[in-house]
Amino acid sequence: MKVWALPFCLGILAIFAANLSFVISVNGGFVETCFPYLEGCASISKSARNGLSAILFKLIVLPVMTLLSIYWFISYCYIKNLKGIKVLQNNLMLITGIIGCLFGILYTAFLGSEGDIYQLLRRFGIYFFFLGTYVSQALEVSQLTNIFEIKDFKPLRGMKFLIFFIGFIILVSTPFYGFIEKDDWDLFFGVFMTTDRVNHFLYGDYQQKGRYFKEFLEFYRVLDGYIGQLKEL
Repeated sequence: MKVWALPFCLGILAIFAANLSFVISVNGGFVETCFPYLEGCASISKSARNGLSAILFKLIVLPVMTLLSIYWFISYCYIKNLKGIKVLQNNLMLITGIIGCLFGILYTAFLGSEGDIYQLLRRFGIYFFFLGTYVSQALEVSQLTNIFEIKDFKPLRGMKFLIFFIGFIILVSTPFYGFIEKDDWDLFFGVFMTTDRVNHFLYGDYQQKGRYFKEFLEFYRVLDGYIGQLKEL
């Protein structure tokens, strides 16, 4: 079995679980009929918190999170045996991946529970799941691109672009606006961490006007626009 097949299947299962929960919740009258990918009318938390949808979502996603943590260990062991890897970077990939999975389990386990403390656990669970998983993916791709020549291993180009694309999605969905508008802040810190990943992977394209030169500049145009909007709030 090829290693990539495990996270691929886990990703498909997670997507299936989220969409199945949404359909069941619509039929049960818990959420309105809509197209959530474009309209943003229903979240996973809203779709998978009631009745059968909550049960099926947990039955699928909890094993997915467990198997994902196993994948990070497999990836760690595989990369550790390759030449030219950075031990600290590989260790960090494993740690952030496992932490992300643990928070994913936390989020799923408390989904549908009532009370402020459970809401807080769910909120931190989903944020740290995505953060830990994204950082691990970025570190994994970074290590592999240092081992293999990209021109000789074309799938890494796609992986490199996918990491950039995911970071871009994280950037445009950053909930700074909601936090700022909910309170009268004397001091507010918000971190756009995607700039770190973009510069790690694409700064060479910017310097040499390579394949992703235009995407690199567009990323910073979008970022500059968001900072401008934040200043006006």
